[in-house]
Amino acid sequence: MWNDARQFRLGAVGDSDPFTATTRYNVGTEVEPGATHTFTLTFTAPTTPGTYTTDWQMLREGVAWFGPTVTANVTVATPVTCSQTNAVLGITSHADGAFTLAFAGTPQAQYYVLATANLSAPVQWSPLAGSTNTVTNTAGLWSCTVTNTAAQEFYRSVPISPCP
Repeated sequence: MWNDARQFRLGAVGDSDPFTATTRYNVGTEVEPGATHTFTLTFTAPTTPGTYTTDWQMLREGVAWFGPTVTANVTVATPVTCSQTNAVLGITSHADGAFTLAFAGTPQAQYYVLATANLSAPVQWSPLAGSTNTVTNTAGLWSCTVTNTAAQEFYRSVPISPCP
C-alpha cells in the first residue's frame, strides 16, 4: 500500500523541474495495490520562450524510484503584444510608381495591410501579400512599400491582436 507514512511520493526526475520549485508531492491518501491515484499539480511557465521538459516518476523516499516516467515537452511561446495604437501617418510616392505607407502602432505588436480599389459599400478589403510586420521601433513607427495594381488603391493597417 502507498501512503505518506511509508514515504511514497511523486517526484521530479533529477530533483528539478522548470515549472515548479516543488519536487516532491505526497500521495495524500492510502492507495491500495492495483488502484490508481491522480495527482493535481500547478505549474507556472518560465518567462523565457523555449521548449522545456518536465518529467515525473513515483518513488519511495530513501529507497528507490520506480514505475514509468511521465514526460512532457512544453513550448512556451513569446507573448503576443496587443495593439493599442493604429494610425496612418503618411504616404510617400517613389519615382517607380511605388508608395511607402507610414504607420504608428504599438511596439512589438503585429500588423498587416489591407487594400481595396473601391470604397463604395460594401467595401471588400484584401490582405496585401507580404505586409505582415512586427513593430520593432520603440516609438511604434513602421512602414510598408506598395505598388498600386489599380487606377487608385486605398490602404489601411489592421492589428493582428487588437487590445480588448
